[in-house]
Amino acid sequence: MFSQAGTKPLHVVVVDDERPILDELRLFGWQECGAELSGVFTNGAEALDFCIDNEVNVIISDVVMPTMNGLELLERIKNIAPHIQFIVLTCHESFRYAQEALRSGALDYIVKANMNDEDLVSAIGKARAAIEETSHIQNSIEEKHQKEITALFRQLIGPDADCTAIQKAIQRLFPLKFPLYLPLFYVRFTDEFVPTTQQEIVSLLYESNLPKRFDSELIPLSRKQLLGISNCWTRERIEAYILEMQRVLADSIPYPEIGIHVYGSIGQPLQDIHQIRHYLLASRKWDDLFFFDQRKILFEPPESAPVSLSEEERQAILEQCKEHLGDPRSLFAFLQEQLDNINKNVFWDPSDLKRFLVWWFTALLGRRITLDRMAKISEKINHSQTIDEAIDSLWYFWLQYTAEQSLQHPEIRRALELINKHLDQPITLQFIAKQVGLSSHYLSRLFHAETGKPFNQYVIEAKMQRAAKLLRESTMKVYEVSDSIGIPNYRYFAALFKKHWGMTPIDYRKNVMK
Repeated sequence: MFSQAGTKPLHVVVVDDERPILDELRLFGWQECGAELSGVFTNGAEALDFCIDNEVNVIISDVVMPTMNGLELLERIKNIAPHIQFIVLTCHESFRYAQEALRSGALDYIVKANMNDEDLVSAIGKARAAIEETSHIQNSIEEKHQKEITALFRQLIGPDADCTAIQKAIQRLFPLKFPLYLPLFYVRFTDEFVPTTQQEIVSLLYESNLPKRFDSELIPLSRKQLLGISNCWTRERIEAYILEMQRVLADSIPYPEIGIHVYGSIGQPLQDIHQIRHYLLASRKWDDLFFFDQRKILFEPPESAPVSLSEEERQAILEQCKEHLGDPRSLFAFLQEQLDNINKNVFWDPSDLKRFLVWWFTALLGRRITLDRMAKISEKINHSQTIDEAIDSLWYFWLQYTAEQSLQHPEIRRALELINKHLDQPITLQFIAKQVGLSSHYLSRLFHAETGKPFNQYVIEAKMQRAAKLLRESTMKVYEVSDSIGIPNYRYFAALFKKHWGMTPIDYRKNVMK
């Protein structure tokens, strides 16, 4: 589901005290072989200082130099940054130094007198292969380590967990220093995008070196929770970690229109393994803290379990809302106020709140709303990830319903419902007329009088609105969008779309993504 990062360029440092050699290496086409020249130095000491403070993958170095020679530089590099690949530049008369460098861990050597572009391309290729092999081995070790820790923490929250034995096993892999914080992280995507597994998210974050940079381990504890383990957590450090998670994941999503939210929860410092078990078991009820407040990224768990409203409480809110039915804005403002008052005192179970909102909407409109419309409302509310999104959806449906009710003839209301329901098919006046029980001629006149638009114009505009929504909110190809609104002829669809929106479907999607 995530985009795969392309091959990163290797950062190369060149060290030589001969200016002609340095000039020649500066002119080499590094980019063509997947590398970039990050630094040029005339002695080993300068190069060493640079490598300590910067990302370096490959050093190409002379052996005989003032201040610090190539062999000394090689020895120091292997001690502080063994992942850096070392390539020796040598003259015929100093070839024995090259042999000594190879014995000390250098990857390859190049003879200066014969040096050409092919030698450099070959050396960079060897360096990349060595780096990838080392990285693969290291990743395998880290993956095995991470899986073992994950298994232990999942055992800890299982039935009949032997806390003492599990703690001993955890301490061998990641020595915990009590007291400590154990934050839980949550990743939420918009409806249009569903990641495959939590493990995919964790793997991506490990590839970015995020856990390593924060001296931590990241565990996919459950379908919704990621557990962060570190002996260095503070609130500020956890918030910084969340922001970095957000950045890494957002940069890796291939479609800019897909939204992502990362947030965390944190309790009090934990004193022992038994408190960790109790904390993790209780945390299963905290998955939806983000539902009520999207401005925060770090939450403290509620003191009590989520609650549900009683039937009496539901009815009391409904009766008070009925007093505002004449003014929709006042009605929804009052509803929002009631919800806020409840959430100030208790943690309202988001699932129960969603059920309440659907019930509230149905109770106010009664039998006047169709089963199809009710099913759409229920689906939209149940998929809402925040309380604001849920109420906004209800407001949209309310306005849509009241606008339709302003039409005097029930046949026109029924016609509009049928058009919206069958936008994925060719829609004819004759088909709709038959469904609503009117002649085509009479429906055409009545439809124009009630809506202010000819029937065919209304249908085309509705299809173009649906097409624009799909281009904005889905990853469907343009011809798939065309098919999905009942216009299988792509050229005809593109012409209609451009006439309606003033641009082609492809240009529309590009503009939306900017």
